[in-house]
Amino acid sequence: IKKTNASSPFPHRRVDIITTDSNEPVFLDKIKDTTVLPDFNVFSYTTEQGAVRNIPAEEKRITAEEAAFYIQHFQNALTRSRPIYKPEKGTCLYIYPITFSRKDGQRLVGFAVVTYMKEILDRPYFQAKVFIFALAAIFVYAAIIITLFLADFIAEPIIQLCVNIRKTTNILNEIFSGNAKIDAHKLVFDDNLKTRDEIKTLSIEIKNIVSLVRGMLPYVSFHTVQNAEKKAGRLSTTRELCFLFTDIRGFTSLCEKVPPKEVIRLLNHYLDIETKIIFDNGGDVDKYVGDEIMAFFSGPKKEINACKAAMEIRKAMRREQKAALKEGSALVSIGIGINSGPVVFGPVGSKTRKDFTSIGDTVNLAARL
Repeated sequence: IKKTNASSPFPHRRVDIITTDSNEPVFLDKIKDTTVLPDFNVFSYTTEQGAVRNIPAEEKRITAEEAAFYIQHFQNALTRSRPIYKPEKGTCLYIYPITFSRKDGQRLVGFAVVTYMKEILDRPYFQAKVFIFALAAIFVYAAIIITLFLADFIAEPIIQLCVNIRKTTNILNEIFSGNAKIDAHKLVFDDNLKTRDEIKTLSIEIKNIVSLVRGMLPYVSFHTVQNAEKKAGRLSTTRELCFLFTDIRGFTSLCEKVPPKEVIRLLNHYLDIETKIIFDNGGDVDKYVGDEIMAFFSGPKKEINACKAAMEIRKAMRREQKAALKEGSALVSIGIGINSGPVVFGPVGSKTRKDFTSIGDTVNLAARL
């Protein structure tokens, strides 16, 4: 018993054998509800070596009532393998009757009592409970980490895409609202996503659309963009504007003497100089007609701004003429006309192609000047 107990995962507290000194024979297989059982008052054996005196007196004997209960517990196949729990001491008892074989049957002489501490028997339950809770905690923690990772993996590209779209939208809103001038270089969509999914594909398509719009912006006048989305822009209105016209003198003769590619280069060079000066003075270019620029100015200082632009254009053309003399290239002169007054401003064109422009005597006189 000691060797077995030493290696057992569920060591018992002790094993007791309690017998009776009664001479009245009681046979186990003949016990009934009316059978009178003796007291089992002889503490015959225990594995509690050297400490028998420490065993409580009530544990050294079994009363007749207890014996009847133990016999009933043993004879019931459903309860035989179950321990008898003593909650006041936290112990579990496995009790087996001790009998001698006689002619009349199995004579009951006592009981073998194996005492376990309940905490020893419950140890696997608590170990399994701790293991299950620990495993559940690990799975919950892993699930949270995986969820956060997946959420970050899915949401981060979407958030980044929204940020990129918002930046581009803000630039377009500034252009449409008139708070910023048309500058194709400012309209940029950052396609900085590193994923290889539908979000990346969407980002690429948006970038392609923005690139298309950016490529079209230089070919659309500033006021056309501003008024295109306005409901009021669909109707013509009367406005007070100041117009500035410029054209290159003798441009037709120049075209006959210079190769076409050189003509385009020269034309773009001079138009770029003039356009920048017009924009810097608060004006806008309505349209380019060959070598001619039709620009207009609005606001309370429209005439002053137009005159400043004209003087700066003259000064810039003087520098260009001096540079042309040094290089021995053709001299280019600019004619400038300015006029201010009421005009009819609105969309002009067909159903499929329109342009916001101004018409009236004020425009005509500026062009003739």
